[in-house]
Amino acid sequence: MDISALSTGHFFAIALMLCMVWVVVSDAVHYIIPNTLNALLLALYIAAALMLPITAWLPAFGTAALMLVVGLGLFSLGIMGGGDIKLLVVLSLWTGWGMATPQFIFLTAIAGGLLVVVVLLLRLILPTLWLKWRPTKNLPRLLVRKQPVPYGIAIAVAFAWLLVTGRVAGVGF
Repeated sequence: MDISALSTGHFFAIALMLCMVWVVVSDAVHYIIPNTLNALLLALYIAAALMLPITAWLPAFGTAALMLVVGLGLFSLGIMGGGDIKLLVVLSLWTGWGMATPQFIFLTAIAGGLLVVVVLLLRLILPTLWLKWRPTKNLPRLLVRKQPVPYGIAIAVAFAWLLVTGRVAGVGF
């Protein structure tokens, strides 16, 4: 691999990692995964498919279509939010048809389970401290009981893990 391909791959890896940070912050603070972020991830994939040796782009779109169908089912049942589904669909382009997609789903489930435990523990401990230290400020939604857990965080963590371990098509550190 020549130096220009290496630096291009690193550019995409860094861009993807920054997008995952954006997901975590946005979902934790606002409970929203912006459409602009999903559009950016899609644009990055198209650019990477043109610039990097990503040859299996057609099966990747098949994977994304399958993820969309499954995601729409989960959304219609009220199990996942629309932003989470859109994020899963666009990130499945990057994981493609191969083994990385089942790993992505598995890691997302594990990260989601850990996230739920951490959020529930924080909701038990932090509200009392928050009200003691900042009595005039409202409790952040993340710490309010009976609120949903921002699952985009788990999705971003799982994808970042695949990115760092070199399982994302054409990119890595």
